[in-house]
Amino acid sequence: MNQPSSKRPSSSKILWGLLLIWGIAVLGVAPVLLYADRLPEVAEAILLIGLALAPLVLVAVRQRRPTQRPTGPGILYADRLVDITSEGIVLRHYYYPAGAKRVKFDEAEYIEARKLTAWTGGWRIWGSGDFRTWWPADLNRPSRDTAFLLVRKGKWTRIAFTVEDPAAVREVLRSVGVLREGRISGMHNGT
Repeated sequence: MNQPSSKRPSSSKILWGLLLIWGIAVLGVAPVLLYADRLPEVAEAILLIGLALAPLVLVAVRQRRPTQRPTGPGILYADRLVDITSEGIVLRHYYYPAGAKRVKFDEAEYIEARKLTAWTGGWRIWGSGDFRTWWPADLNRPSRDTAFLLVRKGKWTRIAFTVEDPAAVREVLRSVGVLREGRISGMHNGT
């Protein structure tokens, strides 16, 4: 006899389901309400929220699509979220609505690998929860277990990011000399 599966859907599947439902609501319900002159305030609100979420949907599509990352001289690591070169790191999907941020290793005081939990940014899809640490967009962050914290010289703000292969990134950052070893802790309360 087949037993029903007790396996829960992954967080990325849940997020994709929510995005699909929201897309149907924005594309299907809002125009009908606008053109039928029924509840125009509600329709405008739905449309405005949908437009505000459009960049997140764009990031979702880009991160889901398989891409070939550049390889060659100077490229030490590359995935859908970051590119690490001998000069620095490129954080994809950093700026709203879309755009990458480049940080040279000369600007970095250090980079730490940290355990990722719900309290330390595991569910932070994009943005900041403490106005100090900024997270580039990563829709699969809830399913990841390691984050990297980049502290820049002379800056109060810092950047936290996740990658597809944390072990490989640790080795690359160690070889470049910017990885601070021995501390795996949370990212809240200034730690």
